[in-house]
Amino acid sequence: GIPQIKVFPVQGRCSFTNTWQESRGSRLHEGVDIIAPKGNLLYAVVDGTITKVYRNASLTGNGVRLTTADGTYFFYAHLDSFAPGITVGSKVVAGQVLGGAGSTGDTNTDHLHFEVHPKGGEAVNPYPIVSFTPQSTICKSDNPITLSATPSGGSFSGSGVTGTTFNPTVAGVGAKAINYSVTVAGCTSSAVRTILVNECAERHLTID
Repeated sequence: GIPQIKVFPVQGRCSFTNTWQESRGSRLHEGVDIIAPKGNLLYAVVDGTITKVYRNASLTGNGVRLTTADGTYFFYAHLDSFAPGITVGSKVVAGQVLGGAGSTGDTNTDHLHFEVHPKGGEAVNPYPIVSFTPQSTICKSDNPITLSATPSGGSFSGSGVTGTTFNPTVAGVGAKAINYSVTVAGCTSSAVRTILVNECAERHLTID
């Protein structure tokens, strides 16, 4: 299946769009570019091990591979800096700081280039993985719905959205279990989802 993440990889404010397989000169883009100011914290998205560290590589600049037990790895590129103790073999937990966003390597824009390689294989589109995309068999939305999160609550907006609720089980910034209900075109979908509140605050929900 598609890998899931526990924590969004970049401290807010930040932004991203779906640029999977867009042309990058002689190659195709195999990640998602999360635009953020230089030095914004980068987080481990899951528990795992740092299995490779890149330092001043021509394309990557500074980067790391975070690998899970089944061989799935998450590739972070263009870091400005590494957090203390981040080296090959380091065990990390979801939410642990790996470094800061930057523009090292083949880029002039401060951002995180983030890739997902299930079981160590070819990259897959990470956009739906870093987006807020729970699945439902009841409701249907053709367009993404924007979720704006705050430490004490939040709201959804988008075409056909007529009613929402959004409540952290515990107020405050950080990884929170969010109990949400979204009504689109008269159909209500509800679930509990863990997201990082008030970091990259804008998420996108597509109800399939």
